[in-house]
Amino acid sequence: MKKQRIKFSFSILFLVLCLVFCSCSKKSDISLIINNKSGSSIFDVEIRYCEKNLIKEIQNGETIELKLNPSGEAHIEIKYKNNRKEQKNIVYGYFEGKGYKGRISINIEENDEIKILDEVSVSR
Repeated sequence: MKKQRIKFSFSILFLVLCLVFCSCSKKSDISLIINNKSGSSIFDVEIRYCEKNLIKEIQNGETIELKLNPSGEAHIEIKYKNNRKEQKNIVYGYFEGKGYKGRISINIEENDEIKILDEVSVSR
């Protein structure tokens, strides 16, 4: 009888530890969508956050999607060149840890205007 109680107690402890571990290890998963509606191609596109993604060129009318998995403190910025000059904008201000989900859409418009739609939430 005593051995069964010990086994049961360890089973419960194991279950609790598994639940705690799973809830603490939520991975971030963010889709970053870039729409080039500028009227011309953009070059040397960099997406900077925990790691750097380099895209050589995004043609006018082209849309690309990247999957980002920030795991610590970071922000997201985009840097690119067009026919006029180099552009740099912060896309998302601050991540802190894991558990971020959603999507961020960047529309690069004519006259170097950038419109950002942020649909990111965090679950802790």
